[in-house]
Amino acid sequence: YALAIVELHAGRPDDALPLALLAVDQLRWRDFTGLLGPAIALAATAHAQRGEADQAQALLATLQPAQRDDVKVVLQEAEARAWLAVVADDVDAAVGMLLPAVQRGVELGHLLLATLTASVAVRLGAATAARPLLDAAAAASGAPLLERAAQHALAYLDTLDHRPVAAAAGQDLAVAVT
Repeated sequence: YALAIVELHAGRPDDALPLALLAVDQLRWRDFTGLLGPAIALAATAHAQRGEADQAQALLATLQPAQRDDVKVVLQEAEARAWLAVVADDVDAAVGMLLPAVQRGVELGHLLLATLTASVAVRLGAATAARPLLDAAAAASGAPLLERAAQHALAYLDTLDHRPVAAAAGQDLAVAVT
């Protein structure tokens, strides 16, 4: 599961997908950590980034109501649905799915996962809207990684051309965050 997250946020959904699916298989067998829901949503996100909407939707449909109450699932499912919206050429809808999930993640103290989800909003051109959430997460944690994510949003705002990364990359949705 953790390796799949790393691969996904490094812009490698092709590498993330088999790891996420392995995590789902293993967690279905025995899930004493409560990570089956997040792993399902993570695999759906990898499918969505690869443009495999039907597979992503099928996985999301398997999430149970109790799993959907878990903020880790809220964040990851928002990413999956956002990438589905990007594939459907609706970046505004994608951002609209991400920011409320990030807000909830920050409020509930899931700062790293909220920051990762906020980084997707930044990639999609919503650095202005994501920045206060990233700043709040960084301030609450004091972690250098979260501070760097907030700085990345500011750097993105300072660029001359801050078109959404997904649009600037064309069909290649696996652009790594720089």
